[in-house]
Amino acid sequence: MAFCSATANNSNATAIYDIIQTADGGYVGTGVTNVVTNGGLDLWVFKLDSAGNSLWDKAIGSTNHDRGLNILELNDGSIMAIGYARFGSYNEAFVVKLNSSGQILWTKTYSIPSSHYTVNKSTIIGNDTILIAGYGRIGPFSYTGVFDFVVLMIDTSGNVLDLRSYGDTLLTDERAIKAIKTHDGYVIVGEYWGSPSTSLNIDIMVIKTDNSGTILWSKLYGGTSDDYPKDVVELPDGSLIVVGHTLSFGQGLQDIYVLKISSSGNLIWTRTIGTGGYDQGYSVQYYNNKIYIGGYLTVPGNNSDMAIIELDTAGNVLNTVTIGSSYRELGYTMRLTTDGGSVIVGHRDNTGVYQKGVVAKLDYRFSNRCTTGCLLGTGGIPSSGGSENNIYITKYSGTASVTPNGNALSGLTFNRECP
Repeated sequence: MAFCSATANNSNATAIYDIIQTADGGYVGTGVTNVVTNGGLDLWVFKLDSAGNSLWDKAIGSTNHDRGLNILELNDGSIMAIGYARFGSYNEAFVVKLNSSGQILWTKTYSIPSSHYTVNKSTIIGNDTILIAGYGRIGPFSYTGVFDFVVLMIDTSGNVLDLRSYGDTLLTDERAIKAIKTHDGYVIVGEYWGSPSTSLNIDIMVIKTDNSGTILWSKLYGGTSDDYPKDVVELPDGSLIVVGHTLSFGQGLQDIYVLKISSSGNLIWTRTIGTGGYDQGYSVQYYNNKIYIGGYLTVPGNNSDMAIIELDTAGNVLNTVTIGSSYRELGYTMRLTTDGGSVIVGHRDNTGVYQKGVVAKLDYRFSNRCTTGCLLGTGGIPSSGGSENNIYITKYSGTASVTPNGNALSGLTFNRECP
């Protein structure tokens, strides 16, 4: 069947930024919703079973805008959603811990005095340490109005283990996007908002530290326009793959940008992937000598579709699959799943007015795909007729009510659009 599309039956906005497969074969994700708000947008956490049916969800927030960006499952089955909350004119890191049934165990915020502290992506080290990357005004290199990389390390109880900032002495912004543990230390990637001498261009900044957090090297990558990182992964040989988007290179207005960097910071190769419109890479995974990128690509009609792209370690594009409808879909985090498939999340703009959170599950990665009657470049969505029963998509739909404490809601449902 062709890709199914349906218009949501309510006017509430949702978006999903991260998802993981849980130990029971289901999925938990996080994002943002205004379905029933505590005063603004709320951080949203939901649980699906392996077939994409809704099991539970919660929205947690302050009276301002709050957002969930990352979701983690701990060894005991509990869930941690990480994002940021806005209090007054300042952002704070926002962490919510829930049990496997969706009961909120605790919520914590982490602030830097008089600082717009905003977090981006998070990662778990081993079983008990979480790295949260972001930016704020902190440390000896801070200037009024200037941000530095901030890396917060907490344990699974929310206790602060370490808080570090990295920046220069120029009037530049450094905004960390993600920090990861490598085999011999840590890597932090982020945006470097240049000084007047560099025409204020935005470059990709990568910092490598040892296990104690001491900087070993820091380097900038990019061109004469703006270039943005969104994710990073370490390969078995110690090299790094950084994924984002570029306005400096490529054929379109904005192309997916992939960089391979040696363990000492030397640029090995770069690739741009684009269709002539606005394209973006948001997440990257490595598995079995392949690199998998989640994001979105522009398709005919000036709409965007969620996209999963497979490359080899030399940077050659092996396969691309796009998932979309007559509306505009933006893809964010992609994960490989234990059944040999993949899942990607994002949101759909219904007629450009309301955003609807989307979860798309593929029962394959890039084998057994549609090979005849396919739209060019879609890699598995038939243009008409035929059948493709191993793709389905789910979206938010339903109503909810606020619990007595005013901080959580439940009753949201996901409806499958395709069997």
